[in-house]
This record gives sequence, C-alpha cells and structure tokens, in this order.
Amino acid sequence: MREDATLVTAVVGRWRPPAGAAYTLVVADPPYDDPAAWDAIRETIDCSLAPHAFVVVEHSARIEAPERLGELQQWRDRRQGDGAVAIYRPAEEPA
Repeated sequence: MREDATLVTAVVGRWRPPAGAAYTLVVADPPYDDPAAWDAIRETIDCSLAPHAFVVVEHSARIEAPERLGELQQWRDRRQGDGAVAIYRPAEEPA
C-alpha cells in the first residue's frame, strides 16, 4: 500500500469517517443476511468519497444487491457459490 493509505477495520454502521474525508476505495464485509447493512454502509460513506471512488461490498448471493448505493451506481455483481461481491462507482455521464 502507498504511504498515504488509511486502513480502517470497524463494524459496519458503527464507524463514521472524519470530517473532510475523501476515500477512493471502500471495501465492506457486512453480515451476509442483514438487509439493514446496506443502509448502514450508505450512511457511513455518505459525503466521504472522492469523486471517482469505488465501493466493494461482499454479500449473500441469495440477496440482490441494490442498483444504487447512495450516489453510486452498481457496476458489477459477481457471484460464487453462496457469496457475491457488488462493486459500485459513480454513475457514468450520458453520452
């Protein structure tokens, strides 16, 4: 990792980013079967992402990942067995 990287390990929904934070990559591994985790992630990242940030969320393959996570649009949703990974990024501008 680069020297200016910040690694935070915390419980989803309990951690709040410091004022002025602008993260470029957020990886979340919430409880698989907790639909409320999506709201907790959204509330946590709200106003704390850099303009071209990516958010990666591991989730149960039995639960459909939302198309939007705050201001971000789902870019990919990959499934493997019981698990899945949804990747979000800023919505692309219409051509």
